[in-house]
Amino acid sequence: MCEDVLNVIFEFCDCQSSFQFALCNKQIYESTMKKGFIKYISYNTLQDNLNLFMKRFIRHHKTIKNCNMYFVNNPFLWIPVWVNKVNFYSCKISETINPRNCVKTEYLCLINTSSTDSYQIKINWVKFPLLKELKVKNYKIDLEGIHEHCKLLKIINYLPSKN
Repeated sequence: MCEDVLNVIFEFCDCQSSFQFALCNKQIYESTMKKGFIKYISYNTLQDNLNLFMKRFIRHHKTIKNCNMYFVNNPFLWIPVWVNKVNFYSCKISETINPRNCVKTEYLCLINTSSTDSYQIKINWVKFPLLKELKVKNYKIDLEGIHEHCKLLKIINYLPSKN
């Protein structure tokens, strides 16, 4: 079976349908298990197992497009690969966000549901050359150099912390 055709089919499937489709045929199963098939992954410290999250992420890292992290201290340290869309919700970010290499992330969202954290988030914007949209709510963030290094950036939605 042609893997290119499978990739196109999987683009139209949600996670549940992708899983069911992968199980329908031995050749499809073997092909998808090599590359992975899920497009969305989420981790919440209040209810999920970190080891299971990491195993799933590593297995499917080639196909994951969206990653959501909830209530994680320095969540960027736990992402094996920066994907197209990364969302951090109610996360404590006390270190500079500085991936080892330049990342392919186009959308970065940092939303804190409480406005009690008064520290300023620093990001090495050099590592985000493909960033097109940034959304920040209830965090203080250092935006210095963002326009210089993120040339594709079109949208900044910034609602700073009131502290």
